[in-house]
Amino acid sequence: MAEISSFNGGGAQEASSSHSVETEQVVIGALLLNNELYHKISSRLEADDFFDPVHQRIWDCISSRVDAGSIASPVTLKSDLANDDGLKELGGAGYLARMAGSSRTTGFEEYVSHLIELKAKRDILSIAKDATETVEHGTGPAHEVASKMEQQAGSLIARTTSKPILSSHLKGVTDAVTNINDMRMGDRPPGIPSGIRQLDDLMGGFMPGRFYVVAGRPSMGKTTAVHNFAWAAQKAGHGVFFASLEMPGDEMATRLLSRGLIGKGHRVPYSRMLRGKVTDEEMRLIVDEAKAQEATPIYYGERHVRSITRLRAAAKRAHQQLADTGTPLGMIVIDYIQLISDPTAKDPRISVSRATSLCKDLAIELSIPVIACAQLNRSVEQRDPPVPVLSDLKESGSLEEDADAVIFCYRNEYYLQRKLDAGQNGGIDAQADLEAQLAQVRNEIDYIVAKHRGGPVGQRSSYVDLAHNLIASDYDRNRGHLL
Repeated sequence: MAEISSFNGGGAQEASSSHSVETEQVVIGALLLNNELYHKISSRLEADDFFDPVHQRIWDCISSRVDAGSIASPVTLKSDLANDDGLKELGGAGYLARMAGSSRTTGFEEYVSHLIELKAKRDILSIAKDATETVEHGTGPAHEVASKMEQQAGSLIARTTSKPILSSHLKGVTDAVTNINDMRMGDRPPGIPSGIRQLDDLMGGFMPGRFYVVAGRPSMGKTTAVHNFAWAAQKAGHGVFFASLEMPGDEMATRLLSRGLIGKGHRVPYSRMLRGKVTDEEMRLIVDEAKAQEATPIYYGERHVRSITRLRAAAKRAHQQLADTGTPLGMIVIDYIQLISDPTAKDPRISVSRATSLCKDLAIELSIPVIACAQLNRSVEQRDPPVPVLSDLKESGSLEEDADAVIFCYRNEYYLQRKLDAGQNGGIDAQADLEAQLAQVRNEIDYIVAKHRGGPVGQRSSYVDLAHNLIASDYDRNRGHLL
C-alpha cells in the first residue's frame, strides 16, 4: 500500500484486526482535500464501512454535499456538524482541518479497498456471533442457521470482490471482434443450445449473462419446454440448476426419465410412472435409463426454496457443487417466477419485480443464461385466437422490461380441442373444418419470440409430446422416435 501520512485523532478507537481509525482518517482527509475522488469510490463505499460513528456522519455530509454539486471541505462541514458532540470531543472543526492537511491522495483507492475489507471482517464476526447465539439458545434448526450464514457470506464475497464499473470502447470492440472470430471459427458456440433447431436458428441459443422469460397460459407446454432446454444444456456439457417451485425433485426426475426413454424409442408416459402403472419390461427400461442418467449434471431446487434469499443461496450452492464435479453451472431454470416470494413486499407486482432483479443479477454475476417461466392471466383467452402478446406481461411487475428475451409458448391444438369438446362447431361442415384444423396442428407447439434484445423476433414451431416430456425438432410421428 502506498505511503500516506496520517495521525491519531486522540479519543478515537484504537486500530484492531477489524478496524483502523487511521485508514478512515486518510480516506476522509483525502476526500476533503479533493472532492473529485468521491466520484471514483462513491459506488463502492458506504457509511457503515467506517467503524467510528463520527466518521460515518462526516462521510454522510461529504456525500450529501458532493452529490448536490456543492463543495465538501473542513469549512463547509464545520456548519453541517456544528452540533455533533462526537466531533466536538475530537476537536471540532480543527479535527477536520487536521485530517485534510495531513492526508495525501496517493494510493487512495487502496485505502478504500482496505476499509471495505475491514468492514467485511466485522460482518464475518457478527455473522458468527449471531449464529453462535442462535445455536446456544436453541432458537433455530441447524440447517436454517447454516443457510442464513451461507447467504450472508455470499453477499460479503460479492461486496469484497472488486469489479470495474467502467470499460473503454477499445476494450469493448476488442472483446467483440474476439467473440465474433471465435464463433466464426467454431471455437466458441453462439450460445447454449435449446435443443430445438428451429428456435436456435432464430435466437442463436441461450447467451451468457442474459435473462429469458418463457411465458404462456397453463397447458401451453412451458414446463415441458424448459425441461427440454435443461436436457439439451446438460447434453452439451453444461451443469444446470433447476428450481421447480411447483413439483419436487423426484417428479422432475421422472419426467426426464420419460424424456430419455422416448429418445431411445421407448414410450413410457411419466404420468403412468408417477402412479406406478408400468409393466415388468417397462420397469426394467426405467431402471436402465436411471443408471444411464446417474451422472446427469442437474441440481434441483426443492419446492420450499421459494424466498429470494434462499433461492439465491441454493443457486450459489449449485454453482459451487457443479464446479467441484468438473461440469460448471451453465444454466439456471426457474419454474415459475410468480412463485418466488419476498416477505417484505406488500404487493405481488413488487415481489415479481424483485424476483426478476434476482434473475438478472444471477445471470450477470455467474455469466450464464437464466430462464424463468411466467404464468399469464386469463385475459389472454378473451381474444380469438388467444395468442399472447407482450402487453399480456404488463400486469406482471417488470418482467417485460427486465427480460432480455420473451418467448411465448402457444398450442393451437389445445384451444381447437376445447372448441370441439364444447360442441362449438356450428354444424357438420364447421365441425369437419375444425377437425381438419386440429389435424394440422396436432402435437405442435409455437414459440413466439416477442422480444429479443439485440436479435430478431419471430415465430417458430416444433413437435411436442407432453405425455413423454418431449419437444423435438425432428420426429417421426408414425414410428414414434426421434430422427
